[in-house]
Amino acid sequence: AEQEIVRPVFIIGFPRSGTTLLHSLLAEDPDVLKLQSWHIYSPSPPPGAGPVVAERIGYAQREVEAWMNFCPAQKPMHPYVDKGAFQLIEDEELFTLDFRNAYPYHFYRVPTLDVMATLGGDQIGALRFHREVLQHLQWNTGKDRWVCKSPSAQMHLDALFAVYPDALCVWPHRPLGEIYASNVALRAAVYDAIRGRPNDWSSQAPRQAEAMKAAVDRLIASELIEDPRILHLRFDEIAADPLAAVRKVYDYRGIDMSAEAEARVTAWLTDPENASDRYGRYPYSYEAFGLDRAWIEDLFADYSRRFGLAGG
Repeated sequence: AEQEIVRPVFIIGFPRSGTTLLHSLLAEDPDVLKLQSWHIYSPSPPPGAGPVVAERIGYAQREVEAWMNFCPAQKPMHPYVDKGAFQLIEDEELFTLDFRNAYPYHFYRVPTLDVMATLGGDQIGALRFHREVLQHLQWNTGKDRWVCKSPSAQMHLDALFAVYPDALCVWPHRPLGEIYASNVALRAAVYDAIRGRPNDWSSQAPRQAEAMKAAVDRLIASELIEDPRILHLRFDEIAADPLAAVRKVYDYRGIDMSAEAEARVTAWLTDPENASDRYGRYPYSYEAFGLDRAWIEDLFADYSRRFGLAGG
């Protein structure tokens, strides 16, 4: 409780909208803290207690490699998993430590998509636990600035701001009609690997789209999306000039971007080992999942209109 988390940055928003890229770039700043895989596999003792023994890192590395072997399609779909024990992770993985999020596709062979409890009814309790873990990992590091990625936090902004009242949320936006099939393809690769056989995506994908539509409608009706603690960015501007997008985050937070941070971001962007297609492109189509693209685009047109996106 003595550790103060100062104005943490949360990258929020739907998958495939630039969240991972922004997270990776902001985490290059040597003055920030970020969650990595090994923190979840072996959170104690805290890093500030002394040198981290190699076996803690090695254990996490073996677990990540086992997952990559189990689901090889993960690499072209989410290539950042190749960072192993040091890959940046989402807050949803942290919630597994408190059994708030089952993240079943990492641990269990289960036949259904409906077993993952995200934050349940106690979202504030879940986020208080999140803060306690950050305090634990921050202790004795000499740092107090965090960059987190939470792709479901836009659904519970009230709880997030209750626990982190000085947080800054960075919310990239992309037309959901452009990315829905890509998201289904990712889920299909993961859950089909778990089951050992394909799910019936032609029936599940449209049903899940309608459920997502209901959630998105509630989201865009919320007054909280106008909160000044949220910085809205468009995917196209992030893709066109990632460094400029990162600078916007620093400006919005009211701090200067150091020369070292800028140099590291530039180096990351030019390193072929970070190219999003370093394992090739993965194929996907709307038709493969029983979806009509025009129907999907119409289903989520209100989201595009609300955030001034093309196609809205």
